[in-house]
Amino acid sequence: MATGTKPLILACCLHQDGHFGPIATISKALIDRGYEVTIYTGSPYREKTKTIGASFLPLPGKADWTERSLFMSIPRENHKDFFQPPGPGFNAAVWEHMQVGMIPDQHAGIQDFLIDAKGRGREVIILHECTFWGALPSLLGAGIPPLGVISIGIQPLALSSPEIPPFGSGLKYDASSESHERNRNSIMELFQGPYSVPDQRFQVVVEALGGKKSPYHVLDAQVRLPDRYLQLCVPGLDNSTEVEYPEWWSEITETKKPVVVVCGGTTINIPYQNLIVPTMQGLADEDVIVVVLLGCSGAKLPSEITIPENARVIDYSPYDETFPHADVFVNHGGYGGLQHAMSHGLPVVTATGITDKSENAARAEWAGAGVSLETNKPSPEQVKVAVKKVISDPSYRQKSREIGEEMTKFDAIKIVVENIEELSLKN
Repeated sequence: MATGTKPLILACCLHQDGHFGPIATISKALIDRGYEVTIYTGSPYREKTKTIGASFLPLPGKADWTERSLFMSIPRENHKDFFQPPGPGFNAAVWEHMQVGMIPDQHAGIQDFLIDAKGRGREVIILHECTFWGALPSLLGAGIPPLGVISIGIQPLALSSPEIPPFGSGLKYDASSESHERNRNSIMELFQGPYSVPDQRFQVVVEALGGKKSPYHVLDAQVRLPDRYLQLCVPGLDNSTEVEYPEWWSEITETKKPVVVVCGGTTINIPYQNLIVPTMQGLADEDVIVVVLLGCSGAKLPSEITIPENARVIDYSPYDETFPHADVFVNHGGYGGLQHAMSHGLPVVTATGITDKSENAARAEWAGAGVSLETNKPSPEQVKVAVKKVISDPSYRQKSREIGEEMTKFDAIKIVVENIEELSLKN
């Protein structure tokens, strides 16, 4: 497709590392192929957007939230919803307030962009990661429609089906007919129970914006409504920055001891005591090196936390720099981290948690590429047993390598470009 006929790309994502990374990587590849890309996300990613050559469009209003402003925007009577244990109730609160609650402002920014593009005689294709729900109202008749909408699945597929447990339930996979019946019942309970709350608010918000009622529950709508839904996860974009290695880096690159990497997550602030501390404590007397990734540039462990002699702590290091030297990855179940680990043939020990974290833990264990701790706050003993199991059994490493080899057969960027071109020709 000639450059002059290419549509503008509006790439939308929430302003969190695990959401921005895949969109930034795809955007950079599209720019290299002659597309004009604008990334529509939160203000913390302004400079990172510019480094890949994309235009930056900030989220307006409360959609450009900070953790404090997000919490303050939630009605006081709902604050308690965010202090309940991880599970369906917590998930429903996240979807209602962090995703549905941001749709009006997200949608407004999209409409402004579409109006401006129309005035310049340009068509627009919206490319958004699947948790950015501000792209959905235009698919239900609210405002000016884009040329097409492509959703990128950056989390496990959240489509309800009796063949798989409902999203966020954390139930184990089972192909039996009994399991299918269990899944049907669980879907009904959740969709009529806690998951009905974000869906009802979604329907109200869309209708208030001038759209029609969605024929699908919001979790299914994020998959079924877009013109194309591409389930993939691509490596984060690290090309623009030099990696500064800590002085102890040669210890992990040259050691013959097993290297255990633990990260508490980059998407949300998970207390270090949940996973990082029990991992250090559980492995303190083992003949391994524990590399602790705090997941945020400039982060430090509180002074009251004791760091064992065999632990090395760093605020932030790209997975692609660390994983080639590791033997197991202890993590909180983020989709991007899991995909990165598999791409390096690295088996995982995964804690469960909110939203898609339990789903990822279950998938890794089902595939034979890791062990699920089945809790978001494991004990030191639980972590030690799981890590030793994975290190001592080569089948986990082998299965992870097989999945990594399978990944190399797919050209994710090529698939995205083909879908953009098909939508352009179709419309």
